[in-house]
Amino acid sequence: MAPSLRNPCDPTSWRASGPKHGRPTLAHSRDPLATRGWLDLGGQLCGPTLRGVDASRSARRRRDRARRARPQSPPDRTGARGDGPRAAHRANEFINQRRKRRKPMKRSDWISKAEHWVVKIGSAVFLRDARRLDRPAFAALVEDVASLLARGKRVTLVSSGAVALGREHMGWPDEDRSDIPSLQAYAAIGQSRLMQMYADEFGHHGHKIAQVLFSRGDLDDRRRFLNARMALNQLHRLGVVPIVNENDTVATEELRFGDNDRLAAMTCGLVGADLLVILSDVEAVYDVETDDEGTRRFTEPISQIDADDPYLEQVAGPSTSGVGRGGMLSKVQAAQTAGRMGVPTVISAGKRRGILTEIADEDEIGTLITPGSGSGLAGKKVWLGAGARPVGRLLCDEGAVRALTQRGASLLPSGVSTVEGDFPEGSVVELADRAGKVFGRGLTVYGSEEIRRIAGHHSDEIEALLGYRVLDTVVHRDSLVML
Repeated sequence: MAPSLRNPCDPTSWRASGPKHGRPTLAHSRDPLATRGWLDLGGQLCGPTLRGVDASRSARRRRDRARRARPQSPPDRTGARGDGPRAAHRANEFINQRRKRRKPMKRSDWISKAEHWVVKIGSAVFLRDARRLDRPAFAALVEDVASLLARGKRVTLVSSGAVALGREHMGWPDEDRSDIPSLQAYAAIGQSRLMQMYADEFGHHGHKIAQVLFSRGDLDDRRRFLNARMALNQLHRLGVVPIVNENDTVATEELRFGDNDRLAAMTCGLVGADLLVILSDVEAVYDVETDDEGTRRFTEPISQIDADDPYLEQVAGPSTSGVGRGGMLSKVQAAQTAGRMGVPTVISAGKRRGILTEIADEDEIGTLITPGSGSGLAGKKVWLGAGARPVGRLLCDEGAVRALTQRGASLLPSGVSTVEGDFPEGSVVELADRAGKVFGRGLTVYGSEEIRRIAGHHSDEIEALLGYRVLDTVVHRDSLVML
């Protein structure tokens, strides 16, 4: 008759003893679990046994005594003691991190790993004397892009030139080129010519093209942003070269601010690019000297600079071509936007024959603007950092600014001092300090009126002030990016 058991996994609860009465025996000595005191109940392991527990405790006590008996050096700057393999590993890891911070990546490292290029072509690149179409230069540039495709690179073009080609086709009339209706008309005339030129030249190299037109509103809305991403990715899967342009015919204020530079940076986020190349009428970003009278003089080209370097915007000068809408400042700002997504930027001369091949060959040409610290946005934050346009602004006190920028915290109601603008919940807003300097962007949990009512109050008071509470935060850190 089988013995009665109170707890089959407790060896002290067995009433009968010995193999004949079903008392469990230790697993075979060659079984590694046997050394840990586990029981074998007819093929099912159960334990540990009291003997195993006692053995493990004794072994642990012996190890502790031996560790305390060894002489130890005081902790060093790495946080590890100076003896033993673990300390050596931590010290080496600490030193390697220091080296990485001290020594930036070389140009060749950035260029060699770039598989998807976004190439922005300015109007001045394929115009001669700022008025006549330079068809040989245009053909050479397309041939250069085709050479990248032959290397297995993916290329998305962002091309200006529709307005310029429209004016050229109409004989360069004397109307004021800042007149918005005229610019929209020239864009409509020139866009079809621009695409036909691309189709003809790429066709000579066996490639098909596709026209993709965006307005700023297409990138403000996250759903349309994601739809655009899927469309561009599908074009690449089909082996088609997307040629992106702003829809100037329906745009208004964007015609004045060189938005194709910003559009190129946003396109990097859309397609997950590895490199942004901005081709213009200048060779590079140059160092600047200012004389006593305040006159700026460009000196030597800058080979490489970090996107976070405050000197970068100081050296950005105005447009020199008189053809394009964006100057060097808009190109630098586009590079900074791309840098927040971890994408480096090369600014160089588009009229130089074989310029893209030279960049791909890692030649020291143009200016490489490397991503800054804290770069590498992903997912929704790509859209927040590059695509979305803010509809309001929250001014934060000093404590909130430190918590957001240094500790990666969420924005609480107590940290909000002023609300600018009217907007519903879920809106994109800028975050700024009390002086108005913008340092971030995020999605609000509450609308502007609700934020005004809870601003400066503790999170525990939200429900009493509003009658409900969604979250304890005004902007959650998962929906926030630093600029």
